[in-house]
Amino acid sequence: MGHHIRYALVITTIISCGIWAQSVSTTIVSSNKSVQKPLEKSALAPSQKKMITINNKITKQATGYHYIFMHYPTLDIRVNNKLIGQGETAQVEVKNNKLLVRYDYKFGSHRQGAKIIEFKLNPGSQSHDLTFSWDDEWRVQVENATPVKRTIIE
Repeated sequence: MGHHIRYALVITTIISCGIWAQSVSTTIVSSNKSVQKPLEKSALAPSQKKMITINNKITKQATGYHYIFMHYPTLDIRVNNKLIGQGETAQVEVKNNKLLVRYDYKFGSHRQGAKIIEFKLNPGSQSHDLTFSWDDEWRVQVENATPVKRTIIE
């Protein structure tokens, strides 16, 4: 029973520390036998975290939508779950060069919705401007990043 606990402890330690299990091996002792059992390579690469600057450059004019006359929605922008108001700049933590931008819009009581756009940041980029256009298929653009996936929130 002790060998199972030791093996589980090593695995748990590797997972909780985020260690890349490349050349780690564990020794299992069972009734006077010692067996070396190498762990296979796994996707336990440590998360690459960094702080970046986000500049919300989205203007009221950019969010205007013409239907009979111009309508301007309320628009909330969250970058990796951090609310960033119009014209504001914020520091945002990023893991593995992945950025999630959520925008919620509401045109009075007529039309509303939300979408999340996943972006992959370009290597080495530290500062990113957010822009918006109804004419762009992604709606939100992030400077020095590439849109990867869109999710509609209902």
